[in-house]
Amino acid sequence: MIKKFLVYIGLIMTLTVVLPASVSAVGNISVASSPGGAEIYLDDSTTGLYTPGIIESVTAGTHTVKLMLTGYETSSNTAYVTDNLTSTIDTVTLTNLTSEVYFYSYPPEATVYVDGTKKGYTNDSFTIGYGSREIVLVLDDYENWSSTLLVNSSTQSLTAELESSVVNGSIYFTSSPSNAEVYIFEEYYGTTPLTVDDLEEGSYDVIIYKSGYENWTDVVYVTAGEEYDEDADLDATETTATTAATTVTTVRTSTPVQTIATVAAVKTYDLTTTKVKSTVTVPTPWPTDTPTAASSPLDPLLIIGAVGMGLVVIKRH
Repeated sequence: MIKKFLVYIGLIMTLTVVLPASVSAVGNISVASSPGGAEIYLDDSTTGLYTPGIIESVTAGTHTVKLMLTGYETSSNTAYVTDNLTSTIDTVTLTNLTSEVYFYSYPPEATVYVDGTKKGYTNDSFTIGYGSREIVLVLDDYENWSSTLLVNSSTQSLTAELESSVVNGSIYFTSSPSNAEVYIFEEYYGTTPLTVDDLEEGSYDVIIYKSGYENWTDVVYVTAGEEYDEDADLDATETTATTAATTVTTVRTSTPVQTIATVAAVKTYDLTTTKVKSTVTVPTPWPTDTPTAASSPLDPLLIIGAVGMGLVVIKRH
């Protein structure tokens, strides 16, 4: 009996020591990150918590705590849990994933700011962290240019056309007569009346031209924010007196038919011409087989007589 009693006492003492240890062998893990909002994983299982946060009732021992945030590399950390204690992981600085972004501007050489931090100048490329980034371009005498850019794994480019912040001047051209051509520094701008805007402060060589008139030239000084009126009174290159129009009337006249007598009456002859007798001997023409007989009044009588003699001879036979 005594022996059994001692065994029971030993079991009770063992349970008294072991059971509390088993029940209390848990602790907590406190974790934070920069930036915050990272999802907390314990031994590859999500806890449903985000930094900063405390993982409670973690069994004593060594555990792996992972922090995951979009646009940042996953951070893996080791935590050792002690009974009934809270283990703290020092604030974890998350490494931002990056991508190459090209910046262009017109005019170039504008200063590039990303989330308020100066990165360099356009036209160039910079490594930018993932996420929504506020981009600002700054250049003297131009309005600041700003935009929001979502940086991700894709290589991107950004182009900005800057607007001048300088208020320029203008010139209003008129002329007499109007419709004259306007040239500034020998560059054609249009015909009068004409307004030329957005001229920087300074001097401008002006020529106003119109065919038939003397060129009108001037040097105009433009002041920022003001309009200058330029009126050209053109001088004609020739006298423009009004000339009465001459009307030429063409009259068709009929020419009378000239008779031979009329022509002979008006024809002029050269009475000084002297006729010269030719001394050339005319050759005798070669006799022909059928010379032409001269007509004679006796020919009819001979013919009648011959006919009569023929009749007599016929009767005798």
